[in-house]
Amino acid sequence: MKSPNGMMLWTDLYLSDTGHLSTKEHGAYLLILMAMWRNGGALPDDDTRLARTCRTTLPSWRKIAPNVRALLVDNGDGTLSQKRLSIELGKALCRIRKNTTAGIKGNEAKSLKKQELAHANGNATRTLLNLNLQKERKIQNLKSANSHSPMSIHDIESPDGKFLITADEIQHWQADMPLINVKNQIKSALKFFIEGGKIKTEREFRSALGPWLAKREQTARENQAARLRQEAIDAKVRTPQSRRISEVMP
Repeated sequence: MKSPNGMMLWTDLYLSDTGHLSTKEHGAYLLILMAMWRNGGALPDDDTRLARTCRTTLPSWRKIAPNVRALLVDNGDGTLSQKRLSIELGKALCRIRKNTTAGIKGNEAKSLKKQELAHANGNATRTLLNLNLQKERKIQNLKSANSHSPMSIHDIESPDGKFLITADEIQHWQADMPLINVKNQIKSALKFFIEGGKIKTEREFRSALGPWLAKREQTARENQAARLRQEAIDAKVRTPQSRRISEVMP
């Protein structure tokens, strides 16, 4: 595993352990620690390579080596390490492994969520397509019925002659609102808003027309529901009476 980019340096501990070092020895020691961190926590115990690591000549390194080596650990396998650095590097690598594992799990969860979302979107798209198809079929049925009817749907012109409500618009609304006569409701709305002087522009009328039709469709649905409930109540009332009559009759 690649070593972490940032090396932890406990300044208080460092200064307490290195108070006896000279400026050159400090520089050499820090360069060795940095190289160890990048090299997985250890360096070869070789004076030539250590001198190169410290950016100095071999004779200069050998002059400062005793004090620097005293702070390092001989691993017995031809390498050198440093006790505190090894501990901190182990902690950092452990955090990297945990973060990597968490990242993999997080990516798996995100991938699963994306798949579920894509599946849900696919279902929603199919549902929307089915609804649009049903709506188009209703419109085609209306067109087919109207083509054979003496009361076929035509464009409706506003009382002031400034705009038209087209037959296609009327058919679309009728498909969405089957319980009301959309054509008659549009005429009523034109009379109320335009002739009544409450609205003067086509844009204002079209903004008001949608709620007008929706409110009447809702009223029709409520009336239909009330009628069905009353019919169910009446049916329950009639059933015991019919049973009693059948029991009396021979």
